[in-house]
Amino acid sequence: MRTERITFSCISTPRLDNLKRLLPKVLPYVDKAIITIGKDDKETQDYLLSLGDKIQVIYFKWCDNFAMSWNKYLEYINDGWILVC
Repeated sequence: MRTERITFSCISTPRLDNLKRLLPKVLPYVDKAIITIGKDDKETQDYLLSLGDKIQVIYFKWCDNFAMSWNKYLEYINDGWILVC
């Protein structure tokens, strides 16, 4: 049995079709999922919230700088392993 937490992290625009294919396959294997979205979208937000407590959504306006988005979600991870998409 593992003792360290596994956090899935994904930086995305609101590509709901992709998230609907990806997240149900990943969530059973992780303790938490942090999804950083570059644009607020009601439909995407509703879907992510419907997935339960494992999902944490961060809205960080895309500024054409992947590193800034990367650093933003790292602020929310404080232990364990990170699975990056």
